[in-house]
Amino acid sequence: MRACRLYERALGVLRVSVGSDHPDAVRLAEYVSEACTSDSGVSQRLESDRKPLPPPQTLEGLQPFNPLEMEGTTDRSLTAIEEHVTRALEATGEPVKLPEVDDPEPHEYTLGMFLREIGEFERAVEVFEDYERWAIRTYGGKDDRSVEALNQLAYCHYRAGHFADACRFWEQTRSLLQSIHPESPSTEILSARLAELCPPAPDRWFFGLAEQLMQDEHYKEAIAAYSAYERWASREYGPSHEQVLDSLAMRGYGHEQLGHLANACSLYQKVLGLVGDRDLSSIDVNKLRAYVAQHCADGRHSAQVGRTGWYWPWDPPSLSEIEPQLETIGDLLAAGHHYEEAISAYEGFAQWLGREGRSGGAALAPTIAKRAWNHAQLGHHDEACRLTAEAKQLWEALRGPDDEFVIAAREYLEKNCS
Repeated sequence: MRACRLYERALGVLRVSVGSDHPDAVRLAEYVSEACTSDSGVSQRLESDRKPLPPPQTLEGLQPFNPLEMEGTTDRSLTAIEEHVTRALEATGEPVKLPEVDDPEPHEYTLGMFLREIGEFERAVEVFEDYERWAIRTYGGKDDRSVEALNQLAYCHYRAGHFADACRFWEQTRSLLQSIHPESPSTEILSARLAELCPPAPDRWFFGLAEQLMQDEHYKEAIAAYSAYERWASREYGPSHEQVLDSLAMRGYGHEQLGHLANACSLYQKVLGLVGDRDLSSIDVNKLRAYVAQHCADGRHSAQVGRTGWYWPWDPPSLSEIEPQLETIGDLLAAGHHYEEAISAYEGFAQWLGREGRSGGAALAPTIAKRAWNHAQLGHHDEACRLTAEAKQLWEALRGPDDEFVIAAREYLEKNCS
């Protein structure tokens, strides 16, 4: 009886918000008419020999309800949220007044959870950061409130695609929980989550992984990998470095291939705003300007504007999945002038070869030689010479002094390392 009343209320909200012809509204109306009477809410089918119609548990076709995206809601400050929410709910016939409280604990936490549920993960992070600061000031940061704040920050960062931040907060959550409640079963759950979602694969490798995904036309996953690399590169090199702009542009290209022109234009325009008068080795800036002028001006991309594409539910691959591909990833990084990142990938591949018992010269020497070449591109001549000599020694023991690589390595050493 109560279930039927709730289904009828949900149907009323659906009809107001998306119309009676929406597939979810039709499906729910079918269930209500078949399973619930209008007067008592008693299932008619349960009184017959026919099998009851299963109730719809989820409404797959609906976009997340987000009152902050209603027409006319240009003010996105946190103080304006209550007004937007109340107005949106009233439009559906479900007026709700948020609780008025003086204590910041339930207000901040409730607001953060609300933002999380409607998909405003970046905004939820802001609120949960306020809640965490309040918990530290009030309780010293050593109680269950801080545990919950850290856990929610981790979740919201993860849903926003900030994987490194998410893993950092989940690690803090586990550490704090273990110190407060050593016997809590939640510690094991957090440990399993960290093992699954937070592999020890450095973000600096993800550009090469993204290039590989892009070549395989896995655009959604490539966008997420570029994003992970971009955050690392921004911290390492600065937000306007060429490596960051390269990643931004490739994210734009991925969105373009998916038909998300508004997102592509936004990223391309960001690149042009940051590049200034520079020439980039991997991006033809003049062609990019021409593309933006043709496709992105005067709102001509507006027909394809949507929330799709701003977040991808992509889990970074585990280290065991990446390691066998690290040489290829290194090659892609080197080809894109990401020399430091390529060196890191080659070093990881060499470590994997050692663990696999394949650290003999035939497998290892080419990787060492590639590391040497990348160090030479960075001007690290001493390290390039050391590694070239090491690769030569390994290869010469296998192939003899007249091997083509051995001869080339000898000439390099005589010319550059004497």
